[in-house]
Amino acid sequence: MVRVDRIEPRFVDLKIKGPSSVAFHAQRGTILVASDEGYIVELDMDLRKIDRYKVKGDLEGIAVHPTTGQVYLASEREGAILELDLDEGDVTRTIVIDFESHTRLEDVKGDNKGIEGLAFFPTGDAGYQLFSVLQAGPARLLQLSENINDGGKMSKRMRKRVRDRLES
Repeated sequence: MVRVDRIEPRFVDLKIKGPSSVAFHAQRGTILVASDEGYIVELDMDLRKIDRYKVKGDLEGIAVHPTTGQVYLASEREGAILELDLDEGDVTRTIVIDFESHTRLEDVKGDNKGIEGLAFFPTGDAGYQLFSVLQAGPARLLQLSENINDGGKMSKRMRKRVRDRLES
C-alpha cells in the first residue's frame, strides 16, 4: 500500500516572475529561489526575504556546493552555468557548455537545448561532482568536469554569447 499524506502548504510572496528552482544554502542557513527572469531571492528559515540578486540569464537550476558554499545557476538560453558570489552579488565565473562544438550534445529534435536542473553529488574521494540535466531531445544527464577545456575551439555563436555576457 502506498502511503498518502496531506500537508498544509505555506505560501510566500517572492515578488519575482517565473520561479524555477530552489536550493538550501547550509553555510548561510538560507533558502535560495531562482527565476526565469534572472533573479535570485534569498529567504531566511522563517521564509522572510533577506535579499534579491539580479543575474543576467534565464535561470532554471540552482545548486549550492556543499563545502564551499558557492552558488551555481543554470542559464538555459546561454548554455552556461554561472557561479554566483552571494556576498558580492556578482557572477564570478561562467562555465560554458558549447552545444554546437559537441555532436553528442546536439538537440536532435530541435526543440530545446536548455540546461535545466543542477545538483552536486558526492564522489568517493570526499569531493563533489556537478551534474546538469539537459531538456534537449533526447533528454540527458550531463556530468560536468573541471577538466572541460579540451583545447577545442568554441563555436562562433558561443564566442558571441560569452562576449555579450562579459560586456554586460
